[in-house]
Amino acid sequence: MGIRINDRDLEVLSSLVEAGGLLDSQTIHQRHFPLDSTSEACLRRLRMLRSENLLDVVRASVTYGSETLGRVPLVFSLTKQGAELIEDVTGVSAKPIHLTVQNLEHRLAIAKVRLIVSDACKQEGFQKPDWIGEYEHRKTEIHPKMKLAERYRLCHQYTVDDSKYTCWPDLASMLVIKHPTGESRLQILWEIDRSTERLAQIRAKLTGYHQFFLNRDEKRLFGIAGMRTRIFFVTSSEERCKSIAELFRDQPSSERVRLTWSKALTQTSMFRGSIWFTSKWECRKIISNSNS
Repeated sequence: MGIRINDRDLEVLSSLVEAGGLLDSQTIHQRHFPLDSTSEACLRRLRMLRSENLLDVVRASVTYGSETLGRVPLVFSLTKQGAELIEDVTGVSAKPIHLTVQNLEHRLAIAKVRLIVSDACKQEGFQKPDWIGEYEHRKTEIHPKMKLAERYRLCHQYTVDDSKYTCWPDLASMLVIKHPTGESRLQILWEIDRSTERLAQIRAKLTGYHQFFLNRDEKRLFGIAGMRTRIFFVTSSEERCKSIAELFRDQPSSERVRLTWSKALTQTSMFRGSIWFTSKWECRKIISNSNS
């Protein structure tokens, strides 16, 4: 290896692991190079890590629904060598990601939510979340003729009276939440909405989730019985959030839905903020401050 890896390099690589394998240069700069006013030092170090084949990089040629102004940030992913380094040094198992421009903005939005939730758990003193990624394979041998539901852990497909339904969250997490009297587990099925889908497509998602719950498939994701399960939508704006809430109101399984928007979701607001809304636009917290 041509460069000496320092503690901050390991923190950068560990952040990519927490985020599911990829992060943009802007987020890395904010988290790990706060005194770098121009971001040049950050980018220089990332280029060095890339030159040692610890990171890969891609820049989206076209973005849609992005709040980024000016130049599109570079997106870095963990390579096989980067994953092996993290496992050797920290003992944390990591998987490399082959990054392409397809769905890049959506995958990056998912990664940022993962990072926020992990940071929130750390802030509260909770154990690290357990995650299942959108394209995480089932523990079976994969072959080309397999159906999507046979291939991916989060993909569930149903046929009812010749009608077909699909339930495929962007992400699933299992959180262990501590209370004064003990602890509880919360299973969250995440939908990261960037306003790129029509409301009819969003409505179909809830129909798929209803079949998912009717078949009790939520019990099979993490193999733990007795957990509460919620569907968390993180939308691009408050206006979009209200539109989806109205769309879901009084629909089957809508009682499991909680909605917020990206700017409201932070590591501080995740558990204790009044940011989660039901389909009837009733405000909820995950943890009440009175229980702290």
